[in-house]
Amino acid sequence: KRREIYKMNNNHLVLISGKSSSGKSASLMSMDNPEGVIYLNCENGKKLPFKTKFKEFTITDPMQVYEAFEEAEKMPDVHTIVIDTLTYLMDMYESTKVINSTNTMQAWGQYAQYMKQLMSQVVAKSTKNVVFLDIGAFDGSTCLYIAKKLKDKKRDDIKILAFEPNLSLSNKINNESKKNNLNVKCINIVVSNNNTGVFKKTDEGAGTMYNTHFKNDKYDSDTLDNILNKLKIDKVFFMKIDTE
Repeated sequence: KRREIYKMNNNHLVLISGKSSSGKSASLMSMDNPEGVIYLNCENGKKLPFKTKFKEFTITDPMQVYEAFEEAEKMPDVHTIVIDTLTYLMDMYESTKVINSTNTMQAWGQYAQYMKQLMSQVVAKSTKNVVFLDIGAFDGSTCLYIAKKLKDKKRDDIKILAFEPNLSLSNKINNESKKNNLNVKCINIVVSNNNTGVFKKTDEGAGTMYNTHFKNDKYDSDTLDNILNKLKIDKVFFMKIDTE
């Protein structure tokens, strides 16, 4: 039986995991043609902190994400799918598919394959022009893996654009991409709601960024719209956001 994707309508909550004031969700605020964005909320219907014309849906079953991609293929006006967030999506899979399973060993195996299948089968088979955004790319464990799967599927038309503020990690991704002839480009920048830079406290993890309240290690930042405009990218099909 096909699972229903419920229309999002929750006015009392907020979105996305991570520290406050780092601009992760606000970076989506000025996206061009917001009517063409499908926003899949995996965080119990938490509302975006800004008014939007996104097509918003609350995900209550991980398999609904697969179905959202299927439906997007039938919607020529849709140019972007946002999954918010992968962390909560995988937590949802664990709580709905693993914990109550009569065969947890098998369920954990299926858990491990869920995201791999989403990327290598669902995204790879899409007929749309695709730009995959990996915001918070870290060492490329996600974007490089997906790029290799897409290469195996001969989907050279699908471009992966990654963002990572750590220069050594960004260089590592680009070197690996060049070495294996993958369609991945990593930009050394923080995706935020401003282009004035953000700061990292020296006594905290590398994934935690702040605004100008802490003048320690500074990282360049820019909005997602500005970055895509400079690169002349007007359509994004899928965004992966994994930030702290």
